[in-house]
Amino acid sequence: MYLVSNSVNTPQCPVTNFVRGLVIESGFIIEPRGKTTSLMTYVVQADINIWVPAFVIQQVLKAQVVDVIAQIRLYFHAKRRYEANVKRTVRVEAEP
Repeated sequence: MYLVSNSVNTPQCPVTNFVRGLVIESGFIIEPRGKTTSLMTYVVQADINIWVPAFVIQQVLKAQVVDVIAQIRLYFHAKRRYEANVKRTVRVEAEP
């Protein structure tokens, strides 16, 4: 599974006095490694339009990836619960 993104220009993000970076491409490659385990690889190509020490970028990216993984995990848990409820509902309605 691939989750990809990039920057877009939108009026919802107006020009301010802050430096706005550009995400050229970013995303996750999710590879199943068993029934309940996956390997997630995060790839990002960005131009942040300002010089920042590499260790700062690494810390920010680590925090961002942890947050995204938590959201993906919540999505899949909710999806499993939904699918289990649908199966249970279908089974109950199918019985005479």
